Amino acid sequence: MSEGTVTKTVWNKTLPKKVEWDCNVPDSKRDILKLLSQTLTGHIVDYEIKDNLFTARVEASATLLYLPEGTDTPGIAALKSSEAFTVKAELPTDLHWDFSKVQCSFTSHTPVFINSRKAGIRGQMALNICLLENTSVPCPNTEQNEVELLWQTVDTYSVPVMEEEQFPFSLNFPLPQGKPPVIELLETNVSIRNPDLKAISNKAVAKGNLEVKVLYSSTHSTLEIAEFSSPFTEILDVGNLEDSYQITYEMKPVLTTSEIMQNEEGEAKNLCFYGSIHIHLTARENKQIALVTDAYSPKFQTKLLTKNASFERCQCLDAESFTVKEILSLSDSQLEEILDISATPIIKNAKAEDHAMRASGSLETKILYKSGDRIHSVTKEIPFEILKDIAPENWDNVSVNIDLNHFSYHIVNQNNLEIRAGLTYSLCLSKQQQIPCIEGILLEKDAPNICDRAPIVAYIIKPGDTLFQIAKKYVTTVDRLKAVNNIENDRNLKVGSYLIIE
Repeated sequence: MSEGTVTKTVWNKTLPKKVEWDCNVPDSKRDILKLLSQTLTGHIVDYEIKDNLFTARVEASATLLYLPEGTDTPGIAALKSSEAFTVKAELPTDLHWDFSKVQCSFTSHTPVFINSRKAGIRGQMALNICLLENTSVPCPNTEQNEVELLWQTVDTYSVPVMEEEQFPFSLNFPLPQGKPPVIELLETNVSIRNPDLKAISNKAVAKGNLEVKVLYSSTHSTLEIAEFSSPFTEILDVGNLEDSYQITYEMKPVLTTSEIMQNEEGEAKNLCFYGSIHIHLTARENKQIALVTDAYSPKFQTKLLTKNASFERCQCLDAESFTVKEILSLSDSQLEEILDISATPIIKNAKAEDHAMRASGSLETKILYKSGDRIHSVTKEIPFEILKDIAPENWDNVSVNIDLNHFSYHIVNQNNLEIRAGLTYSLCLSKQQQIPCIEGILLEKDAPNICDRAPIVAYIIKPGDTLFQIAKKYVTTVDRLKAVNNIENDRNLKVGSYLIIE
């Protein structure tokens, strides 16, 4: 058992915000014939909490791909824009916290055709704010030989370390050999593959590979895909980390700028990418704490000072992997060439019941392909389910993080595409606990505690009886009952037998 501090969530709220982005087609580009696909991403630039007001600066980036009118050969044009905005929320007064964690995500977004020279994206953003507080475990100060205490042990945790850092990156890649020069970058995706974090003393070493994938229009009037990879290693200064701590982390890349540069021959064949890697680390210490839930004095009248001890129980399970395999039908047109394909795993629902965690989600697969003289874009949802046996408890919250490890596809025929994806998920369960306990005991030493009973009592044990209850009722001590009745284990009281109380 351990005393000290425990962690509890003092405020957790999700702030919804609608994002409406419209863009006019530049004069240099043709009218919109058909909208193909859209991408909407966002990240928190910074935030502060001051005078019970939460303020966050968020930057959202939007890309809309469309098929222009009147092109002789298949081509794609892009509309791009970035927008910075502020999200505010009032916090309850008299709120105290030690750690804050804020996450930004887009739950949905759709393209909107306005007219041939204007289109947009309608999205829904969610900003989740979580404030954690480390609080002391209530423990009464009293003379042990004058007071009998009833203890209850509970499982909980504390958060000694929570760190968030941003590391800038600058990448410069030449196009792979044989790729034609770039006219326009249409779409750029940055992800982290094989993320890993190891704690060493007061440092945490984060490693992984930055994967960059671009779709661009070339000087040969073709659409091209280029992929690049760059390993990274970053070091976080996180203070003292103990071996007993359970460390969880999140890594997220944020792309801010991409540029087309010329090589020594004057060709637009060099690409530069600038952004940052956001790393959030949490170190938990699982512990058992002891709470005093009842007390009395065999000698004196007592007054108990009670309160509710609030804390959380949390269980984070090791990451596990599984594979998704599906045949996608493109029956509306004959597939000739895949121009671009990407996949994003999304958890839609997760709950814990019947000793198991059940989560449902989908692998949202976006396919850009050529059929005859036309270009098509479709988004297919490949459903999946996760079933995991867990401890039989009534958990309040279930959090599932899922990542894409690897992704591949195979063209089966002109109408079917086989998709394979390797996914890894990690699971965290939590529940709020509130137990009435004793934080102080006042002994009235001028008022003896007297029980009106015979010098010797034979007490018949009833269902649910405990030695503490019996000792309290007859104003004696648990140790005295054990000694007189030769009891070694006070949990093995036999109903119907009797105790001698002196």
